[in-house]
Amino acid sequence: MAEVSPNPPTSSPADSNASAARLEADAESSVYSQPPIRVLIVDDHDPVRRGIRLLLSSDTSVSICGEAADGIEAVEKAATLRPDVILMDITMPRMDGLQATRAIKQALSATRVILVSQNDPGVVEQHATEVNADAVVAKSELSQQLIPAIGKLFGKTAAKPETDKGSNPAVRTARPGLNRLNASASSPAMLREHRERLELMAQASEIGFWFCDLPFDKLVWDNRVKEHFWYPPDTEVNIDMFYQRLHPEDRERTRETIEQCIANGQQYDIEYRTMADDGRIKWIRAIGSPFFDESGRAIRFDGVTIDVTAKRQAEATTGLLAAIVASSDDAIVSKNLNGVITSWNKGAERLFGHTAQEAIGHHITLIIPRNRLNEEDEILSRIRRGERVDHFETVRVRKDGTTIELSLTISPVLDRDGRVIGASKVARDISERKRAERALRASEERERKLAADALAVTAKFHAIFEQTTVFAGIMTKEGILVEANRLSLEACGYRAEEALGRLFHETPWWKNFPDSQEKIRNAIGPCARGIPYRETLMYSWADGTERIVNFALHPIVDDRGEVLYLHPTGVDITDVKLVEEKYRKLFETLDAEVRARTRELEQRNADVLIQSEQLRELSRRLLRAQEEERRHIARELHDSAGQTLTVLGLSVNHLVQQVGQYGDDLASETAMIQELVQQLHLEIRTASYLLHPPMLDENGLAPALSWYVPGLAERSGLEIKLDIAKEFGRLPGDMELVVFRLVQECLTNIHRHSGSRTAWIRIMRDGDAVTVEVRDQGQGISPEKLIEMQSSGSGVGIRGMRERLRHFNGKLNIESSNAGTTILATIPIPEQTSAGKDAATEPVWQLH
Repeated sequence: MAEVSPNPPTSSPADSNASAARLEADAESSVYSQPPIRVLIVDDHDPVRRGIRLLLSSDTSVSICGEAADGIEAVEKAATLRPDVILMDITMPRMDGLQATRAIKQALSATRVILVSQNDPGVVEQHATEVNADAVVAKSELSQQLIPAIGKLFGKTAAKPETDKGSNPAVRTARPGLNRLNASASSPAMLREHRERLELMAQASEIGFWFCDLPFDKLVWDNRVKEHFWYPPDTEVNIDMFYQRLHPEDRERTRETIEQCIANGQQYDIEYRTMADDGRIKWIRAIGSPFFDESGRAIRFDGVTIDVTAKRQAEATTGLLAAIVASSDDAIVSKNLNGVITSWNKGAERLFGHTAQEAIGHHITLIIPRNRLNEEDEILSRIRRGERVDHFETVRVRKDGTTIELSLTISPVLDRDGRVIGASKVARDISERKRAERALRASEERERKLAADALAVTAKFHAIFEQTTVFAGIMTKEGILVEANRLSLEACGYRAEEALGRLFHETPWWKNFPDSQEKIRNAIGPCARGIPYRETLMYSWADGTERIVNFALHPIVDDRGEVLYLHPTGVDITDVKLVEEKYRKLFETLDAEVRARTRELEQRNADVLIQSEQLRELSRRLLRAQEEERRHIARELHDSAGQTLTVLGLSVNHLVQQVGQYGDDLASETAMIQELVQQLHLEIRTASYLLHPPMLDENGLAPALSWYVPGLAERSGLEIKLDIAKEFGRLPGDMELVVFRLVQECLTNIHRHSGSRTAWIRIMRDGDAVTVEVRDQGQGISPEKLIEMQSSGSGVGIRGMRERLRHFNGKLNIESSNAGTTILATIPIPEQTSAGKDAATEPVWQLH
């Protein structure tokens, strides 16, 4: 039920006096008698909520006013119910408990918040300080600490369970669940204090307060309510004036709602329109509650009004904008500062092939080729600086693997405080335009090149053509000889007019050899289609001498591959035919073998490279799968087993309370069970953290190692010294995990194999690299084993270290003697973080 303020600061003196008189009259007849502490339970696990409800049912000083299953619902119910204290879980869907706590404390500073978590209390207390929470209670200790923690916040001690509630007049009512008015009177001092609080609330808010006696014989509005209903401050109002200002379409609905709330004892919460005389409209949200006397008769109806016109207009604008985005032909995509897609319109579905369900929640690299990932890093850097990226032309990849050229316009998305929280991207397909531009440029370039090269080519051709030491000619694609060099004519005793202008196979060189004529004639057609021809043919000089020529016919093509002319050439091989033929065959044989061997070697090399890369990729995938499985198992232990043990602990505590009357032995046994449950809860949490410590994601490498090393020292008996600067800073998440696993593997090897009782770890960040050094004073590694480890990474642990480091181009060196072993790893820091920027982004809360 909303609190009622009779006089916000805008009220007139008459209103103030009337409101004060009314409150004094109420105080004389009915006020709340020692109200219990009102508690709102917030947890996404229903069994945990039931367990807390069971625990609190034993204390009459507290009353559960509601439950919520996530952060958003918690904020909404806190605003409506205004509880005294909220029991807030941390990890929940939609909005986590830390974000919800921050929002609630800003709006309701008087409401206390207790964070309830099954994580390390030290970590949770740090977060509690950041969000201004009032207390922290571990889920494993709820049964012992929750009720005392609530009492401490309000200066009360836990009350004993009542044995006979029926004898207590404070709980007797003709209508259970309704607001009751007590017959005792309050003091004037209490009344003044209550009025001052309500006036302060009205001054700090935009809320109007109203109250009336039933059946609506006296109606009191403050100036804010009158403003909501378009009345001047000095107006005396009645119930008819209330309905007169309601929009005609909302009157009957509002009347029915009020009557039902009074009849059923329900809270009144409705939105309706008020209309001025000139037709202007406001949207108003009204919240109120009926009050009943001891006989169950409704005697009061009080509440508040809030102007929600701006909210309604914003919702309409948002709906219009959503319709525009949905109907746009362009792809419109939103993402947060981590690059995760948050919206995906129909244009994006058409352009990229992914549906909204397939895209939203995935990283934007879903549509970015690997060779373009650096572009996304640069874009996000500019967006974080608040810059807009206009008409950025790039390439993206569709769902089917094909690429598409785009023009991108990317704008930063701001929150209400002007902080950049994401980016909105409009993508337009420019593939056709880019292809047309490239084709035009290529065409123009060809034309320029052809024009520029024409003269040079002609000059070079004639020089080469006449100076060559072989027979050479130029033929049309139809086989007509149009050019022949002097060597082919003069050496053979022919004149140009005897050969030029004739079909080449009918020229004098072949007149005595029909077989040669037929072969040349048959070769012209294929050569005109781009197929060269080579053959040893018989020909004759002008004096009839028979000769042998190594003849070839090649197509002459332009830069587009089109055949322009045919080029016959020949070398007289008559004198060396036999020798040449022998060596030619030998050469061809050897050449064929060399080529085949070369291809085989090239294929083998390619196979080796592919297999090597596949092996590395498999190794990376195995490591990634291992980490994901560890994370999954840790989360399962943390969420499932941890939550179950929380509920079990609460149930056992309730059992402890119930069995006390049956004897000390049974009480002792149940108390021992309770201790075992708590110990198991802590051990599961420790196992979960060892599999994948959430502190590494949330706080970074230095805090995670500072937590891990003392725990290992306690479990193993090792004396471990950790040297890492508190201001070490953040690294990329994958790199922090690699360093943590490297230290973890080294310490495990020291404990299991070295025989050393001490270990020393030093981690330094020097410029653009991180150095990890781990030493022990054990028995060392034999020289033979050390050589094997340095060369091939013998052993699963060493190979795992090298494989993790290879992903970051890191190096691992091992030195060992009978005085101990030193492992030194050096890892380059990616450029974007080595420049001094903190690689960590906003922490992702992974707590309970």
